[in-house]
Amino acid sequence: MRKTLSKLLCLAAAALLTAFAAVPAKSAKAATTDEQTQAVIDYIASLSPAAPQCQITYDFGDGKTYTVGPEMAMSMMKTNDDGSYYIDPTTNYYVLDADKMIGFFTSLDQQFQPTQNGADFTTRTGKYLHYDQTDNDARVIDVLKEVPYLSEAIMAQKTETRTPALSLGSTYVEVDLTNQKAYYFDNGTVTWSSDIVSGNVSENNATPVGVFAINKYMTTDTVLIGEGNSYQTPVSYWMPFVGNSVGLHDATWRSYFGGTIYKTNGSHGCVNLPYEKAKGLYSLVSVGTPVIVH
Repeated sequence: MRKTLSKLLCLAAAALLTAFAAVPAKSAKAATTDEQTQAVIDYIASLSPAAPQCQITYDFGDGKTYTVGPEMAMSMMKTNDDGSYYIDPTTNYYVLDADKMIGFFTSLDQQFQPTQNGADFTTRTGKYLHYDQTDNDARVIDVLKEVPYLSEAIMAQKTETRTPALSLGSTYVEVDLTNQKAYYFDNGTVTWSSDIVSGNVSENNATPVGVFAINKYMTTDTVLIGEGNSYQTPVSYWMPFVGNSVGLHDATWRSYFGGTIYKTNGSHGCVNLPYEKAKGLYSLVSVGTPVIVH
């Protein structure tokens, strides 16, 4: 019986998350009163020891909220092989499962688009940066901050509202203008890197700094056209992150990259790459991939 209800709990928790995302918080319960969900609510209410009576409301802005109550909290607890809840022999209480919590935040990311703009970022060299303005597509819930917070809040049975901390995830392109390097991180690991030539600072064409994302204009075999038709440059791999005017691309006319070239002989603002490096990066990124330029 416990095993059946434990599986039922996982299924209903997913249904709760989907339903809550579709309606305002006050009417969410009315939208999820089917028999399966009601069975879970009744089961959680009958548990001994009692489930944590928490009510943690995540506020995503623009009236979008999601509340973690006892039912969702129990869906994130560790279970035994037979499906029953694991009880810590020291505390005689339930224990949260970090992997399940990460899965919960992944689902929240898919259901909600936070409206606040800020995000934190740590560079490859370990420097901490905070950006007040970011591309919406580049941000995700910061699980390194939210998992510890939610763990403590659930177990302390808190009732409170929280704005989720946001980060730029673990898969992105980092462009280091100072060192004239670019990196592609795949789940936190550098899988591609290259010397670059960025915008010519002596002509006020410096590459813009900030948090962006590869956009819908990403394409191959195109011609870059300057303002007022000042230049027409064919490129094979075009990965724009500021409209259709600034991006990463191959620059076959260059023999050298890196160093201080950008100071007097840089680009019109784009990030120039060797042909093979541009080809490699193009195969890794997609529309929506964050691009952090600093």
